[in-house]
Amino acid sequence: MSFNVMQVGVGAMGRNWLSAIESLPGVEMVGLVDVNKDRLKEQAKKNSLGEEICFTSIDNALAAVRCDAIINVTPPRFHKEIDLKAFQKGISVLSEKPLSDNYDDAVRIVEAAKRNKCIFMVSQNYRFKRQARTIRKLIEQGHYGRPEAVIINFFKGHPFTGFRTKMPYPLIVDMAIHHFDMIRYFLDLNPSSIFGKSWNPSWSWYEGDAACSLIIEMEKGVVVSYCASFASKRQETSWNADWRIECPKGVIIFRNDRIYVGSNSQKLEEICPVEMDWEGQGFALLELMNCAKEGRLPETNGRDNLISLRMVFKSIESFETGKKVYF
Repeated sequence: MSFNVMQVGVGAMGRNWLSAIESLPGVEMVGLVDVNKDRLKEQAKKNSLGEEICFTSIDNALAAVRCDAIINVTPPRFHKEIDLKAFQKGISVLSEKPLSDNYDDAVRIVEAAKRNKCIFMVSQNYRFKRQARTIRKLIEQGHYGRPEAVIINFFKGHPFTGFRTKMPYPLIVDMAIHHFDMIRYFLDLNPSSIFGKSWNPSWSWYEGDAACSLIIEMEKGVVVSYCASFASKRQETSWNADWRIECPKGVIIFRNDRIYVGSNSQKLEEICPVEMDWEGQGFALLELMNCAKEGRLPETNGRDNLISLRMVFKSIESFETGKKVYF
């Protein structure tokens, strides 16, 4: 029996999801929704999808199509509307990050999923990649001791247009959520405090602050330094960022998507990432399918993801108050 999905949103990220859905066996696309009729028609044609499953309204789509899950790839400000309508129909949701651009709305979404007994998962797909799984495994093995400090540098100058350029804090809300979730995943710890400053470079094409520097204190006294920009020029990092994880007996380096380790007496050695059948969006969708089949919570379920999202909004609180903020 196939796992039937409806996708809402066919912009740039939506195209990535369509590719993931097409590649997974046992998954069938039964509905495609976008308010832009021309974009919807063009994308449906590219993916050989019939007009009968294309809709410009989520209400019309839900009335016409039966599905097991909705993939919500709309801009964050629309997440609550789409998610709540799905839950009212008893349909599970796999949502693009961030869960919402408003923390109170995020809580309402999570509570609605629980109330309607629906699976709700946030696609923190960066942790669903080979390199991330490898780093988590290296830390769990404990060869270098428990991490005590993490230094993260992220610099990108991708020419985004659209809703991101209008956000007050595009870097933190749209991108840093990935890195915050990776911090929690790698260390298996939650944050205790955060302090930082944000700014917008003079050459930035964003209306809001596109750069920041943060000091994040995690449980067990682990200190994380995070320096990032969404409007960088030249010598960019990868989207994963560059990481240095310092431990008592050595270091784990994640740079340019490659992993290196070394003890205090050894040269750095490159580590081959673990093998995975599926990564990123494919892994996320497979996780949702398995959770529906096994009756368990997803790894990045909505309630857990609220903690990563709180890191976003606590960062903003620190930016705006100039104070250290506690969780």
